[in-house]
Amino acid sequence: MGVTSNGCFSDLTHYTAIDGQKVPIPPLERTGGSVPMFTEGDVGWVGEAMRRARARLTAYRADVAAGANPVFAARLAPAEAATEEAQARFGRDGEGFLDALNAGEIWDDFWRAMFCVFGLPAQRPTRIEGDIQDHIIALLRKLPSDLRQHMLAQAFFPAMRKPRRWEGFHAMVIEELERPGADLRAWEVGADKLFSLDDIADETLMEIARSFGARSSQFTAFVAHAADDDPGKAPLRLNTGSAPGDRPADRAEALAVLEDFPVAATYGPGGMVRSEANLHLTQAFHATMRDIRPGIPQGHLMHLALSAKPAGPAWPRVDFAAFPREVVWPYIATHLDILARAIRGERLPWEPFMEPLKAMTTLGFLPKLPARVVPALEHAACAGTEAQKKAAAALLNSGYG
Repeated sequence: MGVTSNGCFSDLTHYTAIDGQKVPIPPLERTGGSVPMFTEGDVGWVGEAMRRARARLTAYRADVAAGANPVFAARLAPAEAATEEAQARFGRDGEGFLDALNAGEIWDDFWRAMFCVFGLPAQRPTRIEGDIQDHIIALLRKLPSDLRQHMLAQAFFPAMRKPRRWEGFHAMVIEELERPGADLRAWEVGADKLFSLDDIADETLMEIARSFGARSSQFTAFVAHAADDDPGKAPLRLNTGSAPGDRPADRAEALAVLEDFPVAATYGPGGMVRSEANLHLTQAFHATMRDIRPGIPQGHLMHLALSAKPAGPAWPRVDFAAFPREVVWPYIATHLDILARAIRGERLPWEPFMEPLKAMTTLGFLPKLPARVVPALEHAACAGTEAQKKAAAALLNSGYG
């Protein structure tokens, strides 16, 4: 099945250049190393975190009983379930956490375990108190680099906007990306890249559609400036045709949810609504894929780098130019299919709208122009905008490398 294993794209050995030469893609190196044995001093904070989680639950219950804040009512049941799971796994005050850590029982779902300890129903790093973040960072620093990077990739994007409330984790991400031998391919440790929904087994497809329908139905897209005389924002509700939490009855119904991505009919300047709506839906799909396998799904960083984005700082952005070239070009070389679609202005149903000019600029990180993208460039040189025609013709004429 196409969503539960990892590694096929990081194992690609070469691509063919426009001149017919095979360009070797460096193998994804692993540094290895063993996991150390941890001590009580490494995990003494777990009990305090679990006590804080119970205190939050008490406050939630009091606010819900008083009708003070409807947000707490929605959080209460998931937070109770998370806290109960942590206590069942590690004891009331985390006394079993050290044994589970040293037995290697929590590395495959490290962040799920962490967020249960904190009584949080979802992976929201910004809701972890700063002092507890420091303890987790100290724990991660004791791991071999490969495993530490794997843990970070399960919860954090190597995004280029500085976060406000998890600076320590962000600094660790940047540190890993700047170390000798760093490779952006190592960060996509989640589900394999999809080429077709046909690759997914029925039961998994129906679960993906259920999760996706629930997530995407929560999003609202906005017209930024509907008209010059109306600078306000007019809400535009998205509808995927499925109620939150509904599980499709069969494969056909699941396919209808996943293949019929809505596109806003009313656009603001520059396709603002379309870009925002489709990024919401793409984020929902990738979040759903992380439910199937924790981590960043393959191709997602490329989508973030190429997608047409609405204005504002809310969306995580990946800027390949912010990394050393040797960190990014092997990653780019494994996703030439996405680049070719982007250059032609095409997309698979679950992909965002991507900008052809961004895709053409991204080709410049590669040692040689790939033969695979030549048909897309020829199409853009004939049928694109004036800027796209110029950029595509320049690439074709240079045949760089």
